[in-house]
Amino acid sequence: MNNNYIFQRLLATFDLSRDHELTAKVFELGGQRSEVSKSLVKAWRTHDVSSRYYKPMRDDALESFLDGLQEASKQGLITIYINEGSDD
Repeated sequence: MNNNYIFQRLLATFDLSRDHELTAKVFELGGQRSEVSKSLVKAWRTHDVSSRYYKPMRDDALESFLDGLQEASKQGLITIYINEGSDD
């Protein structure tokens, strides 16, 4: 499992796949210094290394995204709900 796969799954989990502005804001909140373009997000969402769109996501970029998710949650930009199933 590579960083691109993890990133793609996180985008799907938090329903950020189509919201580039919020995705870019998450990176910014996480301390990403360089601008994150739509094409770069698309390349990072691609986890198939044989794809011509694939560009490996560096560890520091994924770390910025994870830190940004935490900060975005604190600021109320995203909401995380955990639904515990019943044990019927």
